[in-house]
Amino acid sequence: MEYFAKFCIAVMIILTAIFCVYLFVKIKNKIQTEILLRQKNRTVDLPYNLLKTNLAKRSIMRRVYLPFTEEPDSNIYYIDLITVNRGGVLLITVKNLKGTIENPFKGDWRQFYNDNITQFRNPLENGSYHARSLAALMKKYKLVNIPIKYAVCYIDNKTRFKNRIEQIIAVDKLIPYIKDMSKNRFLSNKEIFRTISVIQNMRKSIRTNKNFIAKKSRTDTRGRK
Repeated sequence: MEYFAKFCIAVMIILTAIFCVYLFVKIKNKIQTEILLRQKNRTVDLPYNLLKTNLAKRSIMRRVYLPFTEEPDSNIYYIDLITVNRGGVLLITVKNLKGTIENPFKGDWRQFYNDNITQFRNPLENGSYHARSLAALMKKYKLVNIPIKYAVCYIDNKTRFKNRIEQIIAVDKLIPYIKDMSKNRFLSNKEIFRTISVIQNMRKSIRTNKNFIAKKSRTDTRGRK
């Protein structure tokens, strides 16, 4: 009985220590998140920094180029952020938009800011196309029925959109959005790791076209400033 009592005490100490560490990490992450969101001069790095603070590092991919097909000369597309969780894959386009945005469900968007009107391609249409392309390619790796969602994350709280669309998310709501998504337990841990591995391998397989990337970096700034 004496040994059993000592064993129980040891187990309780270990469990208490684990809980204290878990609680410390949760509080630390919450404080860091609040500090990030209080920044006056927000940049397009903010969504990534929030993900890095609150999610497992392995589940986050940044500045991702992926092929449309498995062909060696396939065109490639760019995604600001990808995260994988139990709810599936989330493709995130980051926009530093200001002013008022005319955002129809289909067709180009327009930004009205400081007496200027800037027209740019609908990022949700891009996201939908990229999600379908990724799903088709993942099937070739025997990853089927993997939920793939897409969203636009804007970092300026003063930005106003004419149409309220679920996939348009303020950066302050990004982490709650991802946590809600992960409540839908579509993927096991094994499937999550497999999905991440396949996407990472797709990235590595691309023979980067420098001219394409240079052009992409220029066109990506449309509507951001």
